[in-house]
Amino acid sequence: MKNNDALFREISLDLSACMAENLGIKVNDDGIRAAYCQDHRAIVLPLDFGAAYVVRPVSPEKVSAALVESDPRTLTEGETLEAVDAAAESNEACEFLVVPRKDGLYLLLDASPDALTVGRSTILLGSDTDDDWYDPGPQPSFDGTPGSFADWQWSSGEVFANLYDPLMQAYPDYITRESIGFDESGKYEMFAYTFAPADYEQTIIITGGIHGEEIDGYLSLARFLTLLAQEDGSHTGLHYLRTKVRLVVIPLVNVWAATETHTRRNSAEIDLNRDFGDHSQAETKNVVRYISPLAGKASALIDFHCANSDKYDLYYQFSIQAPNAPVCLKVTNHVYEDLKRLGYGRVPTNLELIPGKYEKKDKYLQGYAWNHLNIPTLVAEHFQVRFGLHSAFSAEMGVKYYGNFLIQTALSRLNLH
Repeated sequence: MKNNDALFREISLDLSACMAENLGIKVNDDGIRAAYCQDHRAIVLPLDFGAAYVVRPVSPEKVSAALVESDPRTLTEGETLEAVDAAAESNEACEFLVVPRKDGLYLLLDASPDALTVGRSTILLGSDTDDDWYDPGPQPSFDGTPGSFADWQWSSGEVFANLYDPLMQAYPDYITRESIGFDESGKYEMFAYTFAPADYEQTIIITGGIHGEEIDGYLSLARFLTLLAQEDGSHTGLHYLRTKVRLVVIPLVNVWAATETHTRRNSAEIDLNRDFGDHSQAETKNVVRYISPLAGKASALIDFHCANSDKYDLYYQFSIQAPNAPVCLKVTNHVYEDLKRLGYGRVPTNLELIPGKYEKKDKYLQGYAWNHLNIPTLVAEHFQVRFGLHSAFSAEMGVKYYGNFLIQTALSRLNLH
């Protein structure tokens, strides 16, 4: 097999009413195993944390699989892989879905167009596996009333002036600010805030407000960062994040929309999270220029969004091939269990895992950062419509879920060293 981008293909996954026991799948302790389910005409690939791929073959008799010892993504052109075990010979012309196994081997499935269905497949969420969950408790609203944390109608300048700058002034040895340029309209300045402990061990990049209408998202981020700066050591994970992790934060990317319209696009009517491949807009140029020096160095880039839809309970997107995939699955499972406990968990849930490279996804920030900067990425959305626009409950859910993705991402990186 040659190492080229054609070997990897995007497969989107969503939650199905079809559960694992109905497929007759057993996840053995000795490693991930693939199984063919005759009833559903599907190949099932169990993953960690109770999740599983269900890939439906177009022509089951044409599917080939092989086990290899080396990660195919590390090959240079002209190198080949020797199969440890193979159900059929691998064809160099094929494209492959690559699944890391618990025993250190890699399972390769032929994913050529005439063999496997490409597109919607299934992921099954399992039990809660998170044993260090951060619960911030009730939070103030974003509705601008007395006692609220923020006013959703604030401009980008007011968000900086009322939330981030006072926090920086209260913790000058921890928080600094720098301008990263002006937006496409030339009217509004973009800022990055760095939350840097004196002796940090890793760096996580955070972005928010790429879409100006996702207000509870970028305000929830500001609220969590406020609680982080004020933490008292009572929560182990939060304390580690505060004392050992540098956070590089671009809290509001779409400063024009946050100021003038609170709509999705920027002043040039461009959706900024479709512009990172070309980075034709000043906002995306500024972000790319600012984060590029952290290529291959940052533990992760987490892009926080907020959905104005009641369609799904969850929406998270990350690469199953990236080193942050297990922790993303872990926290997502806990979020799902928490939503069920609160009476919000239901089918369908939209959780997208992107095997291999983000094919044709450079236009998204997460795709650009993973494909070109070698930074593991995550897009996380919480659903402000379901939780009540700008409400205290929406704030609580945003702070809780954003906080746990950050804390667990940091702890997972710690546990690798």
